[in-house]
Amino acid sequence: FGTSSKKIRDSQISDYISNNIDMTPFGIENRLKLRNPIYSETSSYGHMGRNFTKTSKNFIDKNSNQISTDLELFTWENLDLTNQLKENFS
Repeated sequence: FGTSSKKIRDSQISDYISNNIDMTPFGIENRLKLRNPIYSETSSYGHMGRNFTKTSKNFIDKNSNQISTDLELFTWENLDLTNQLKENFS
C-alpha cells in the first residue's frame, strides 16, 4: 500500500521472496523443521512471541537404545532472513 520507508514496491518484495525463498508447503515444513519432535516443548504457554532456542533431547527408540539429538525450538521466531532481506532492499 505504498507504506515502505525505502520506497520499495510490494511487487519487488513479492518477486524477491518468490525467487529466493521456498514458500511451498514442503519448503516451509523443512525451513521450520516441523518434522522434528518439538511439540511437547512448544505446546504450552502459547507458541508465538517465544525465543528461538537450541536444545538437546534424549529419546529411547523401539530397540531400547538411547538417542540424543539437537533440536531447534520455536523456529518460526528465528530472524535468520532479516539480514538477507535488509541487504537486498537497502
